[in-house]
Amino acid sequence: MDFLPELPLPVVVLPNKDRTFSFQVKSPTTTYLFKRCAGIESGSAKKSEIVGEVSVQQIYEIAKIKQKDENLQHLGLPEITKTLVSVARGMGLKIVKQTHVGK
Repeated sequence: MDFLPELPLPVVVLPNKDRTFSFQVKSPTTTYLFKRCAGIESGSAKKSEIVGEVSVQQIYEIAKIKQKDENLQHLGLPEITKTLVSVARGMGLKIVKQTHVGK
């Protein structure tokens, strides 16, 4: 995977019995990607508050990124997308067909 240098990436370090280790670099967190797409610093503190919007296309692009994670490779894009829609709504993001110009 190719990511921008400033992008925070979760890393899992796995120690081995022989005192060596391996590590797994995962894709950016879902909330980070949504906040970046919506141009917000944090999600909603209240369940019904709308703090930004993301487009269906942005959700689909995030699903394609997340599908490359080892723990999600067994899922198809429709399943990952459904989960992302729930996460977006839980963060207070409105899902729109297209985002407005300037956002």
